[in-house]
Amino acid sequence: MAKAAAKPRTKKIEDEAPITLRVSRADLADALSLAIGAVKKTNVIPILSNVMLEVEAGEMRITASDLDMQVRAGVAVEGLPFGTTVPAHTLSEIVRSLPEGAVITMAMSEDGHRLEVGSGRSRWKLPAIQVEDFPDIDQEGDPVAFKVPAAALTELIERTEFAMASDATRPYLCGIYLHRRGEGQKARLHAVATHGHVLSHFNIEAIGDLPEFPSIILPRMAVPMLKRLCAAAQDDITLEFYCPSGHPEIATRLSITSGGKRLTTKLVDGSFPDYQRVIQPDGPIAVTIDREEALAEIKRVVILANSESKTIKIEGADTTLHISVRESERGFSEGEMAAEIEGGEALIALNADYLVGALSTMTTESAVLRLQAADRPIKLYERDGSDALLIIMPLRF
Repeated sequence: MAKAAAKPRTKKIEDEAPITLRVSRADLADALSLAIGAVKKTNVIPILSNVMLEVEAGEMRITASDLDMQVRAGVAVEGLPFGTTVPAHTLSEIVRSLPEGAVITMAMSEDGHRLEVGSGRSRWKLPAIQVEDFPDIDQEGDPVAFKVPAAALTELIERTEFAMASDATRPYLCGIYLHRRGEGQKARLHAVATHGHVLSHFNIEAIGDLPEFPSIILPRMAVPMLKRLCAAAQDDITLEFYCPSGHPEIATRLSITSGGKRLTTKLVDGSFPDYQRVIQPDGPIAVTIDREEALAEIKRVVILANSESKTIKIEGADTTLHISVRESERGFSEGEMAAEIEGGEALIALNADYLVGALSTMTTESAVLRLQAADRPIKLYERDGSDALLIIMPLRF
């Protein structure tokens, strides 16, 4: 006689807490993916491995921090107010494991030491730490604030970030220098980055008049998070500069907000070099090149360049530009491309990676190199006359 099929187990997990809230998997995943960028993989302080969840008035605020940077994202929920902190990467892994369209429930245990997360027939109990222990680097007060379009701020960052330094011995170069230049309605937000061999400068307009604000150095570590916030923005970006009481000339925090998402970061403590001193008048020689053709030719020639210096020589006259590397045990390579050369013969040597990086930030079809002597800095412009400026220091060949 055949045995009856076993009935599926339907026993609930013991000691289930009453459901406190419901939230969509898509909304929670989106907010967590942004906030978790501020959580380091390992932390000496245990609570910094957690995200803070605060529910009030139909919204859950998700906050993460590494003490230098804090990210907050909001998501709509249905449920009762509560607050706790739970392991960030564990919660993110749980949410990502669920199918599209899933609804997630959460409930606090009576003693407040566990958050119970559920969806469908799955349940998880996460260790929780009270919100009172979570650090908050956001600042109160009246900041200097203004708005910029999200797309414009993204371009400002992408035009300059490649020139940031990563040398911890020069922290004042490990970021992007943001400052105001111009007067009245002509004032613009300027950004500069340099690691000593390349300098990149760009500027954008604010929405409305740009108020006076203290110049700052946005730290390198905050740049990727700022770009993610801009990418997720559905409206304009608000920048808020927070200064210590009685010191309006010094900002110690910057907050960037769009919708329910907010990034707050400490700023680099130091003075950015007077970059305008290295911006010399244009050299007499102008070399106009097709940007994409130049990128392709440089990448081919540099294959046999010295692996450390990546030095290439560029020379030419009239309508032809010749690119080569010094012959070595690796071999020799060279190439040619069309160009418009005015004002004399072109002759420079420079780091190929720096030139590729500079050309890659441009958006125009053509680029213009302005040259002086072989030992003087090279200036690069976009041919359309935009305000973008790049400077590359030369090398010996």
